[in-house]
Amino acid sequence: MKWSETKKLPLKIHGHAVVSYKGLVYCIGGKTDDNKALNKMFVYNHKQSEWRELAAMKTPRAMFGAVIHNGKIVVAGGVNEEGLTAGCESYDFAANKWEPFCEFPQERSSVNLVSSGGSLYAVGGFAIVQMANKEVAPSEVTDVWQYEDDKKTWSGILREMRYAAGSSCVSMRLNPARMPKL
Repeated sequence: MKWSETKKLPLKIHGHAVVSYKGLVYCIGGKTDDNKALNKMFVYNHKQSEWRELAAMKTPRAMFGAVIHNGKIVVAGGVNEEGLTAGCESYDFAANKWEPFCEFPQERSSVNLVSSGGSLYAVGGFAIVQMANKEVAPSEVTDVWQYEDDKKTWSGILREMRYAAGSSCVSMRLNPARMPKL
């Protein structure tokens, strides 16, 4: 039970997303030191201690949501040279190919994606919103959206979650029999 250093990622980046699937680690997008958004994706095999480049996303992005949903990587939102994006894509592992995915209803960065019980959810993030004084400015949003597979659309299910600032979402199953008494 200790940390050890592994082979470095081929690029220096920040604002990227990382997901794990079938024992491999996938590093997606991000920005370089000169703040250029990337569409690259790398996979890390810890048994071979090697990074390999895979198919690139259609849209370069950083500070976006990413999750494994129904056996694919789904990415949503983010920021690039043009500003915020509402674009979404999904990655097919077998085909090593990114495919279009239903666009999110609002341009947004730092959105959290969660796949739980066969459903896909988008939680919070930052968007450009109109303030009470009619000016537009980046603002944190604390809402929840659900992707409806049958309709291929996003539906808002909760307008605001109080105290959700800076939250992260993790899907898990708890075994009450193994939990200590609270």
